Amino acid sequence: MENRILFNRGIILDNRYFYNEFLNIFYELLFVKKKKYIILDISEIDLIKTEVVPKLCSLAMIAKREGCTIEIIVNPISSVKEFLAELQFFEIASSYDLFCIDDGQTGGSTKKFNGAKALKCFDKESMLKYYNTLIEFPDDMSSFDRLKICIKVEILGMENLNYSGYISENMIKDNSICTVLAQFCCKGAEIRNIEDIDIADIDTKRFFELGSDFVEIIHNSLFYGDGLCFFSVQSGVYKKGAFKRVNICVADSGRGLYDTLKNKDWNKKETKTMSLDKFLSLDLKKDQDYYSILEMIYYRAGDLDRGVYDVMKDLNRKKNVRVNMCNRDLRVLLKDEDVKEIVEKNYRKKYMRFDMPTINYGYSVDISFSS
Repeated sequence: MENRILFNRGIILDNRYFYNEFLNIFYELLFVKKKKYIILDISEIDLIKTEVVPKLCSLAMIAKREGCTIEIIVNPISSVKEFLAELQFFEIASSYDLFCIDDGQTGGSTKKFNGAKALKCFDKESMLKYYNTLIEFPDDMSSFDRLKICIKVEILGMENLNYSGYISENMIKDNSICTVLAQFCCKGAEIRNIEDIDIADIDTKRFFELGSDFVEIIHNSLFYGDGLCFFSVQSGVYKKGAFKRVNICVADSGRGLYDTLKNKDWNKKETKTMSLDKFLSLDLKKDQDYYSILEMIYYRAGDLDRGVYDVMKDLNRKKNVRVNMCNRDLRVLLKDEDVKEIVEKNYRKKYMRFDMPTINYGYSVDISFSS
């Protein structure tokens, strides 16, 4: 069928396959052939990586914007179905009307996989409305700051509004994101199951530093993306407990960074890559996409409030860092040494970058590092 995206048996749907193969097929069907119904058949794949799921959700939003529906076909007795069910992907897809999925393919019991993982959809307007009934915000507090508090509560729990640094068993048990944080930040790499973690063994400083980084990248995407923001995180233990690794993805289908930065207040702010006038008058879309990634990182570098630059400083202290940022039609890959240069404000003119199909992608960032 001309409207079907079919994966060969044994395919692993990871970031490599997503960027090198899947996006091109999606672009061809939606923007060249202008299909109004696309079937995404994942019934034969062996594995889907957690960090791909938020990006698939964002593509569903893009398809809806173009008047297209995406149907997902899942093998109901496969490990992929179990994996997606454990992530609560099917509930999220249904709640936000992202995909057409046959309920008969997604029911049944769900077994627990090794490794902590979480998937969450953040809805700005719904979240602000909900927490306005629970939190007494100052009348003069901006929506920008209110939203950051809401996200902090979603990530770290209501208790941490008043008692910063508080970790409880209920937080770890009931909040899947806190579960991942606890597993990754637990002293002792052999720990695999959350039931085995003692709160006393959690590195509290690292737990809340990483949680604050989650808050920042989600807030940046949600506030400026003008739509839903999809977030995933997974922590795993590798090589018989020798080290841990965490993988994070944030994705939206918004307008991208350049238009956002053009509309920002640049009073008492300075661009870092070029003069403000030159930056605001960039003609080539590729240049707009590339330099707006760097300017987004630096925009709050001199502020007292945390920003993306502070996240990069935290990453500079990690091992084996990979940061993959997608902005509209461009993808930029940063490694350890690149992050270090950016933090030291000694950036090179060009980092590793790749063209993407013209699908008005929005923005996403993949971050991974080792303990």
